[in-house]
Amino acid sequence: LTSEELHDHRPYVWKAVMMVSSLFDASRQVRLAEKLLAEIAMATIADGGYKTLDVLQALHLLIGWYHYGLKGPQLTNLLFLARSLCVNLAAPGGDVASAACKYSELDTARAIAATYYLNTL
Repeated sequence: LTSEELHDHRPYVWKAVMMVSSLFDASRQVRLAEKLLAEIAMATIADGGYKTLDVLQALHLLIGWYHYGLKGPQLTNLLFLARSLCVNLAAPGGDVASAACKYSELDTARAIAATYYLNTL
């Protein structure tokens, strides 16, 4: 996907990639990570439970690349959030992503495996 397509179809993953790509600008990465964390929290908890594969993949990137900036209980809460998103995705009709995203059938399995991997670390 191009950056524009990713921005249009998977906005949370795009924001996470932007956060990861500012690897050499620590202050920008911290700002983007905090903003992404706030948006994920709002989307999954406050705004009616927007739980899609896009949010889960963005959460994986956030945990994987910004784990040093997360406090212990905060990291634990995010890992449990990822686990609950996996349960929602595994349920029949769980992913409410738009048809434009065109996820393959293996993307959900990869996301569940990534959640398992992050939880076992």
